[in-house]
Amino acid sequence: KFTSGKNFGDENFPVSSFLISPQKKLQIRKFYKFARIADDIADNKKLSSKKKIEILNFFDDCLANKTRTKLKFLDELIEIFIAQNLSLKNARKLLIAFKLDATKLRYKTWPELIDYCSNSASPVGRFVIELHLKKICNKQTLRKIFHGSDKLCNCLQILNHFQDIKDDLQNLNRVYIPIEMFNDEKDLIKSIKCKKSSTKFEKIKLFYLNKIDILLKESESLLWLIPQKSLKRETFVILYIAKKLTELLKKNDPLKKKVKLSYIDLIFCYFKGIIKVLKNNKSFKSM
Repeated sequence: KFTSGKNFGDENFPVSSFLISPQKKLQIRKFYKFARIADDIADNKKLSSKKKIEILNFFDDCLANKTRTKLKFLDELIEIFIAQNLSLKNARKLLIAFKLDATKLRYKTWPELIDYCSNSASPVGRFVIELHLKKICNKQTLRKIFHGSDKLCNCLQILNHFQDIKDDLQNLNRVYIPIEMFNDEKDLIKSIKCKKSSTKFEKIKLFYLNKIDILLKESESLLWLIPQKSLKRETFVILYIAKKLTELLKKNDPLKKKVKLSYIDLIFCYFKGIIKVLKNNKSFKSM
């Protein structure tokens, strides 16, 4: 009764597409379902902050103690972590972010926002990578891939903040874009409430999107280390989705209309991601 009805089909990025094996796809989508439900609770306007945190703390206690409940989505998640011998820390880190969403409405600086994303976004990528690579990668390589994934996931999260900037303020009184570049909080809110971007807001938007460009480049260099073909293809599709979203947000005004990928954009991202990996593999073999 506390959920929004959203599912993996509503996301900007594929939540385990046809490129992922059926077994792994099922496990990833169960992890996503847990994240979706917890996120919906944090955003539910009918619940008090205290009640939200109470529910999310209950989820956390169940995960920490691997306690079985009457909640199927939670039991199934715990079973996956036990069966695959994975740490529950990624699921629990998400809950840290959602509890923050229940109480925190503004972010002052870029590092503060990145710190939030390290709990709200990075754990999703780390779970997917750990699920695929824990048994086949050494710790040093895995650590580098994690860092690349963190940067990509954080970028996707911040891009989504720009996409939803008006809705988040109007529906939740929440703004993720940092105050630091504005005169003060009032200046930030006033800028977002405008029907179109001011010259100042446009400059600030481009400043942060240029930061995302840098993070995506850093991410790409590390994600080439992924040895598993299907995961690498899926990851590069997502990388191209992030690049395309950044490009669209630079060209379009998120205060006028929500910026999102078209179906054609998405198809091109799939082609680009898959072909990029195939070309790289051929180049590597010919060396």
